[in-house]
Amino acid sequence: MDGTESTWVESGGNALLLWLGQRILVMAMIACFFGFVMPFVAATIKRLRLAARGVPNLDTMSGDAIDRVLEVRFRGLGYDVRRTSLQGTWGSDLILEKDGVRTLVVTKQTKRDVAIRPIEEALTMRANFHCDKALFIATHTFSPGAIKLADLTSVEMWDRNRLIREVLAIRPRDVRLFTAESVAMAASA
Repeated sequence: MDGTESTWVESGGNALLLWLGQRILVMAMIACFFGFVMPFVAATIKRLRLAARGVPNLDTMSGDAIDRVLEVRFRGLGYDVRRTSLQGTWGSDLILEKDGVRTLVVTKQTKRDVAIRPIEEALTMRANFHCDKALFIATHTFSPGAIKLADLTSVEMWDRNRLIREVLAIRPRDVRLFTAESVAMAASA
């Protein structure tokens, strides 16, 4: 070698490493995009689509507002609905009655998984209100322990996705009926 010739590693090897480095960088950028950016974009699009259909942001709604929305949904499904006297204190929100079956509905607004303790409280309130069933509705998901306890004790559970599906299923006719009933009840009180 006279000094002007370079070895394969010096010439082709650097080009190969540069080419591989560029591909790895592109793959890392794609992974970041799909791992971090896409979930954020998807969640934003979902919130906007729900808002366009009239579904409020469950994370900013008060517990009372969520109960009112659920009251509309259950009345639309043919249930007699009443609010419990312990609302806000014990977490017991609604009592549904249809075909002689009483169901206690407990809602929990949370940004974390619902643990076992709220399910235990729902069981206590189911007995206290002499209900046949219990339905626990959360604005998030449930811990594995809570799911297991609910399965063992026949507590029905609605997570955030089910809650959204039920809210989207509310028909305008149901809202008008509920509003008319509320006005009539307020006038007679």
